[in-house]
Amino acid sequence: MLLLDVGNSRCKWARIENGEWVHSGVVGNTEWLALQRNFDLLSPPSRIIISNVGGDAMAQRMRTICAKWDASIEFVIAQKSCAV
Repeated sequence: MLLLDVGNSRCKWARIENGEWVHSGVVGNTEWLALQRNFDLLSPPSRIIISNVGGDAMAQRMRTICAKWDASIEFVIAQKSCAV
């Protein structure tokens, strides 16, 4: 599984295998080539989960970067409160 936390200024990511973090990194939101190079070193994930507060353009960039893998991409939406 690949987890991504896309904020307003940077993207944090972690590759999880068998419940353990095996790779992780952080890049600035303008460093998409660096993110692609990092992802080129990863084995293909079966699932991709993305938390994105960077807007629609960032969501589309993430879809494009992750499109090389045959994996489902799920976006989670951050909320101020949940189940209150």
